Amino acid sequence: MAVANDFKITDFEIGKILGKGKLGRVYCCKHKKTGYLVAIKVMKKTDLIEFKLVKQLKREIMIQGKLNHKSITKLYNWFADEKRIYLIMEYCYNGELYKALQNSKNGTLPEFKVRKYISELLDSFKFLQDNHIIHRDLKPENILLDEYGDIKLTDFGWATQINLNDSSDKGKRNTLCGTMDYLSPEIINNEPYDYKVDNWALGVLTFELLFGYAPFEQMKTEDTYKKIRKGEINWPPVIKNDVTPLAKDFISKLLIVNVKDRMNIIDALNHPWFKTSQ
Repeated sequence: MAVANDFKITDFEIGKILGKGKLGRVYCCKHKKTGYLVAIKVMKKTDLIEFKLVKQLKREIMIQGKLNHKSITKLYNWFADEKRIYLIMEYCYNGELYKALQNSKNGTLPEFKVRKYISELLDSFKFLQDNHIIHRDLKPENILLDEYGDIKLTDFGWATQINLNDSSDKGKRNTLCGTMDYLSPEIINNEPYDYKVDNWALGVLTFELLFGYAPFEQMKTEDTYKKIRKGEINWPPVIKNDVTPLAKDFISKLLIVNVKDRMNIIDALNHPWFKTSQ
């Protein structure tokens, strides 16, 4: 687990901004002594207190700090000064998958590339589920690309871990969190949920990467929620010729409203889509 160290922000050369959000910014930084490139997330303590996110940050550090998987960004360490908290994380040279999607032709990616990314993500989510962790905020902005073009899952701010040693922890959660287009039916219905909310989000992500928009996207939030509750996927009027039936089948099996019928991670990893070269 990552533990507070005696780093100071002056130990680093601060470079370009890699991303920014409600709680702060992420910078590309070089450790002066070693020359090692890292990403540092900078958050103001006053913001964490104002938005009541201190407990959430502690949980994020606890969860991500002990994860070691090739497709998950590493949290190396953290430190603090009077005003700010700093998370030292793995630097991913090629940035967010979201930006790659924005810069691509028609806002979509080739199927062979999507299949590669989703395969890597499935492997990381199997690892998370084996360790009783629900990510709860999968989206293109939370996926990074390293220098080799491989994906790295990041941002564990909404992640939660099921405690098998606590008899009161039944393995279900109730918190409404995540990004609207990626929310599963059980979350928006305020029902207890488990790992399969991440499986649903993987289906949404696969669809968006292939077709350039979210599968339940509507102008109004309540209309989007209606589509999600019914599992009414907005397939294109004419399915793109370069998207195979196997890809559509993979998506359909993840976007099943009934949780018991929704494809699990093992079956997703073994889906025929990953055995084709198309």
